[in-house]
Amino acid sequence: MDERIKVLKELKQAADLFIKYESAAELIPEIRTNIAYALPDARSVNDVAAIPGRITQAFGKAFYCMEPAFGASDHMARLVLTAMRYDKTLRSAMNVKLFEVEGAYRFDRSKEPEESREKEGGTMGFIISTAVKETGSVPKVIVDMGDWGKEPGIYVLGSGPVEVVKTTIELHERFKKTKR
Repeated sequence: MDERIKVLKELKQAADLFIKYESAAELIPEIRTNIAYALPDARSVNDVAAIPGRITQAFGKAFYCMEPAFGASDHMARLVLTAMRYDKTLRSAMNVKLFEVEGAYRFDRSKEPEESREKEGGTMGFIISTAVKETGSVPKVIVDMGDWGKEPGIYVLGSGPVEVVKTTIELHERFKKTKR
């Protein structure tokens, strides 16, 4: 099977798995959720597939309107492409609303230099490169504490989109148990 078709099929499978999760809607931030999945040799945003228009929610139900496509998310593609520069196996990522996650890498955007903030796509690269400098590797779970005008959230990275969705659901289920 052609690698591009394989990526699109796996991404759709992951998106469908996520929207079937009973608590999916409560995980979707104001900026909405996306899942990205890169080709093994990805070099540009057009080598990374995502959900056009992102995954959204209404009336407690998560959904998406368009099939996965390459070049559909600049934001998530930059995160994955930067992660792949440090670890080729981390080809997928997902963003969700902030909730408490133990043991995750925490990124404080207020410490980001102005030149990184102003450069298009600078923040995603800065998050990953800072994490690598501080921890020695790319963390699989990154808590972004947000900043003025920047919504906080969580990025989950992994080798594929189904893994990323399952990890996200597992983390959220653990969080829900601690709230009881």
